[in-house]
Amino acid sequence: MTSNKPPKTFHIFYAWAEGPWFGKKTSAELKKAGFLEAPINEATVLIAHSVGTYLVRPRKSNKVTILIGPPYYPGKSVRVSISQKRKHDRKNLPFLEYIHKLLWNIFYIISKPLVTLRAGRVIYSEDPLSKAGSNSIVIQNDDDAFCAPNLNKLIKQRVVKLPGQHDDCWFNPVPYVK
Repeated sequence: MTSNKPPKTFHIFYAWAEGPWFGKKTSAELKKAGFLEAPINEATVLIAHSVGTYLVRPRKSNKVTILIGPPYYPGKSVRVSISQKRKHDRKNLPFLEYIHKLLWNIFYIISKPLVTLRAGRVIYSEDPLSKAGSNSIVIQNDDDAFCAPNLNKLIKQRVVKLPGQHDDCWFNPVPYVK
């Protein structure tokens, strides 16, 4: 018996210093939950992380856009946020895992220079999520060095809080998939 229900599909929009290496656990978890990976213009669920939340533009086919950890913290410099996040990673990841992650970050920064330039411009926007669309859900982690604690009062989108830090969607994807 065939179902008339369209398949649940997803596309992960990677941004600065990220790529498929980071999303492999999240993709696997989504597939376990019955989602199929699809091109950006065919996905029903679009997922963007960090600065990617500012760079992605939802398409008509995207029923829901999930924006995880948008770097929006008025009054706090990006350098301070990066420093705090690196300190957290060094403290909480085993040394070799930290180095492995750092090397992938460097690889993606070098291999995607246009994204780096676009990210540098957009991160200082006054209302960075204004083009995210009405079907957007913002996920903010409790211990995210890049998100203002009062993010839900600073932006128009619905904000869902989850425990964890900025990159937890890549290393602990189960709560995000649920």
